[in-house]
Amino acid sequence: MFSDIDRKARISSLLKSSQIDRETSGFPSFYLSKLQLREPIEINYIANLRLGQQVERIVSALIKSSSNYELLYQNIQLIDQKITIGELDFILKEVQTDCCIHVELAYKFYLFNPKIEGRFIDKWVGPNQKDSLSAKLIKLQKRQFPLLYHPTAAASLPKIDSSTLQQQLCFLVSLYIPYQNNIKLPANFQKSVKGYYINISQLRTLDHRSFGYYIPPKREWGIDPSTNEQWETWMNINSQVEEIISSRNSLMCWKKNKNEYTAFFVVNW
Repeated sequence: MFSDIDRKARISSLLKSSQIDRETSGFPSFYLSKLQLREPIEINYIANLRLGQQVERIVSALIKSSSNYELLYQNIQLIDQKITIGELDFILKEVQTDCCIHVELAYKFYLFNPKIEGRFIDKWVGPNQKDSLSAKLIKLQKRQFPLLYHPTAAASLPKIDSSTLQQQLCFLVSLYIPYQNNIKLPANFQKSVKGYYINISQLRTLDHRSFGYYIPPKREWGIDPSTNEQWETWMNINSQVEEIISSRNSLMCWKKNKNEYTAFFVVNW
């Protein structure tokens, strides 16, 4: 199990997360800040869960711990002729209005690559450039949200009239920009910038002697680096960084400079 410190750090990081708003996504937003939380927040999850599963469990626990929303359904699998065609994340009821809401959850890390041609939104990609913000939004629009109106949904939600359901998106995001790049972003993107990314060639030229470093496993991505207590010299982690990059994977790294903490990605492109 996660320690109590780890659990609190993850909960805090999610509650403080920036969210993609309607202006960018095209969907009404469900903000975690709407939740009127009661203490204690009971969360039962194991440390080796994938990051997405961790986040899903915590958000579920936060909703259950709120006084203004009720969790009616979670992870509703839709099966058509023995084939799973998709899953609905959450069905909530707002206590005060009795309004029911279908909420889809996303938790993503995107890097701005100015070399990519096309629209501004197309330039936001995953650390390994295998996914993108624009592709995720298209998937939500064309596949995920329409699942609510698939014929199999009615059987899976017997107490819900899908025609009366609102649909909202809880898109938690951390954005990273190129190292030492003075790019000017729209305000709704700038507020989500959590750090920078740098390629391995640039990284090798820097003087690391006065800093502490830590390579968080993916399940710790997004947590505030200042909560970490394990710091290494660059000499101690350099070989690990080189090994990960040589395997054609990017990695996240945390840096400590006295009382200043930074999260950044080292990329393989």
